[in-house]
Amino acid sequence: MPWRTEEKLPRDDLRQAVVLTGGQIVAQTGTCENTVRKWMRDGTLPTVKIGGRVFVPAQAFLRLFGDDGQ
Repeated sequence: MPWRTEEKLPRDDLRQAVVLTGGQIVAQTGTCENTVRKWMRDGTLPTVKIGGRVFVPAQAFLRLFGDDGQ
């Protein structure tokens, strides 16, 4: 099932986020959904499950991609 399209987060919002959705990561990095799903599967992006949904801790994303997501 495809993720819903998200807007790229401003830097301040990205720094304050606790978790990010797959759709937000696609928007931040400019990569395709399949690439983000692969990163989540292979552990490049660690995931947490909350209420049956899968998220990526924002701090893990920031360590890999920095504030601008590039």
